[in-house]
Amino acid sequence: MNGNFKRKPYGAMRLPLIDTLQNLAPYRVKIVNAEADAQVFSVVGKPKAENTLAVGTAEAEVIQRKTTAVGQSNYALIEVGRALAEAKIPLVPQIIAGGNGTEGSGSLVNVLLANLVSQNLAGANKVAEPELASSAKV
Repeated sequence: MNGNFKRKPYGAMRLPLIDTLQNLAPYRVKIVNAEADAQVFSVVGKPKAENTLAVGTAEAEVIQRKTTAVGQSNYALIEVGRALAEAKIPLVPQIIAGGNGTEGSGSLVNVLLANLVSQNLAGANKVAEPELASSAKV
């Protein structure tokens, strides 16, 4: 026996395969978690997709029936009117500027006066807020 050989204690001897397996363990945990997440998405996602498809198909059928009942152009007008109403966009102008130029109609002064009147009317519809006790003068 060679005199330079020293025996390592039992705990210090490790097999390379064990080291490799221990180093791979965290990656295996990540793989198992990823597979579990994929299965959850599959189990939960499929019914959601089927529900979305069913709702979309039902809505398309309702729209088809409405267009058949009133006509495609009339249905489009109804939907545009509904969208304007939801957005609170007036269908008729609040101020009209124009005319044939006689008696000052359509002039810039008339437009400004009409705008001022409409603002005053809008202000008259507002409810006055009560004053706070701390701001009231004694």
